[in-house]
Amino acid sequence: MDIQAFNITQNKIVRNEEVDNRRFDYYYWGKKNDYPQFLLDLKENSPIHSVACDMTVSMSYGEGVRIEGLGNVLVNQTESISTLYYKILYSFYLFGGYALEVIWNRERTAIAGYYFIPFQNVRVGKMSPDALYPDTFYVCENWDDTRNNPIIEYGAVDADNKEQRQLFYWTRYVPSNNKVYPLVPYQSGINAIILEGDIFSWHRKALDSNLTPQLFVQLFGNPTPSERENIKDQLVKAYTGEDGQKLMLGFASSPEEAAQITPIASTVGDNYYVDILSYASQSVLTSWQISSPLLLGIHSFSSNPFSQNSDEILVATKHMMDYVIKPKLRELNGGLEDILQLKYNEPVKLINDFTKYLDI
Repeated sequence: MDIQAFNITQNKIVRNEEVDNRRFDYYYWGKKNDYPQFLLDLKENSPIHSVACDMTVSMSYGEGVRIEGLGNVLVNQTESISTLYYKILYSFYLFGGYALEVIWNRERTAIAGYYFIPFQNVRVGKMSPDALYPDTFYVCENWDDTRNNPIIEYGAVDADNKEQRQLFYWTRYVPSNNKVYPLVPYQSGINAIILEGDIFSWHRKALDSNLTPQLFVQLFGNPTPSERENIKDQLVKAYTGEDGQKLMLGFASSPEEAAQITPIASTVGDNYYVDILSYASQSVLTSWQISSPLLLGIHSFSSNPFSQNSDEILVATKHMMDYVIKPKLRELNGGLEDILQLKYNEPVKLINDFTKYLDI
């Protein structure tokens, strides 16, 4: 008799890598061209990671942004620079870059407007060996279904190119093996982000299953090893679900040899997972360079974040502004100022409004 126990769900970490698929004119982002969707799923499934991203964007946005000497001007027919900037911030912090469609005036002497393109929709065209920067981009609203979602080709920003739609593609510089796709700001914390989400999911499933296999299958006969693997694969396909199950599979030559199943009590206490969650949460905060969890409203149940911890919040906020937010915005603003000067035909300077933080 042979008994096997295995998890049906097979969640895998998606690597941040570029893949040169010969069938296409663009680089895959991720082995299956699904890395941006993986990042979106991380934000949806991890509470601390999601709040850390939202809080960082809010602190970076402050009261908005303006162009020195011009104010909060329109950058297209409906959006001001502040409105566009807010979208860019989310793209910058979540994906490590942003993309803008550039519209020239009829005379091709200046840029008439900029329109935000969701970064998860952009793929970079293949580059020649001697090229320093990409000059072709592809945009699709759903890369999993390109048959029903057309792929639109863009060129790089070029006043002399009157035929192609043009896209400004900017990524933060971090040394990596990627040539065109960025590392996200929280790259080193992705394992912890996944672990945090898995622990919450584990506790939810434990309430339903009491930590035991949800399904036992007893088969009679003496199948060959290859036949057993085939049976196992079919069961996995049949029972894999969103929540996942653990399945126990037994083979016996006769009913008299059938297995007797005795539930095994977990040897791991609840405190173990509480400790692991604490380590994972701290790692997530570290990857976002958040010095105090109080900035996210996270505190122990024995303390009040608005009383004895108020000084810590003030110190943490000032530290976050001076050593995390402002340096990152200097990096971001530099690239945005470069493309904005093509609209005004002169150097421009972005001014971030942090009025509500001045008293800290």
